[in-house]
Amino acid sequence: MYKQKVLAPNVHVELIGGDLTVLDETDKIVEFCIEHGASEMAFHSSCIYYSKAIERALKEVQETTLDFSIDCGNRELYKKIKLIDAFDNVVANLKRYIKCRENAQDCLIAKYVIVDGYNDSVEALEEWLQLINSLGIKKVKMDINFRRFFPEYKHPDPTVPKHYYKMWEHFKKRVKDFSMEDKCWEYTIKVFETGRIPDEYY
Repeated sequence: MYKQKVLAPNVHVELIGGDLTVLDETDKIVEFCIEHGASEMAFHSSCIYYSKAIERALKEVQETTLDFSIDCGNRELYKKIKLIDAFDNVVANLKRYIKCRENAQDCLIAKYVIVDGYNDSVEALEEWLQLINSLGIKKVKMDINFRRFFPEYKHPDPTVPKHYYKMWEHFKKRVKDFSMEDKCWEYTIKVFETGRIPDEYY
């Protein structure tokens, strides 16, 4: 696109589709975008691996966001959810990103995805909120593992489990208590407002 001169100046670049920090090409792509005038960059990462390219974007591109999903507040539960013992490493990497520039924590968005049978309790959610608050991160979102609602799941059901609502109410209350910013997606809010997956998603 750059060689064909169809890449707009001040372009917004968003890298999504899983954790792209595991790919060798990602750092080169990020560095290319920075060097050719990207004014906004958005990343989605597990933060299991530390990315020098993301660090550079945080330092050099003012409008950079890093959306990450740790989904719990302790090492043992993390191993059960993610099937890898990397909780301590993720927390250490988040601290490195936060230290890379002044107010870098304002660029980070913490996501909590409810996973049935693992972190689907108010207690697990509270532990996560405490962790995120201790890191100084103020932008948070809660989401649902939408796989549970589709036919290939062993118990497909378009209705939202009742205990999710306790979590939702707790999330909203604690976000206010911690002076956090609710960054939940509109479709997640709609799911909790209606009590079921909208037809366009099911």
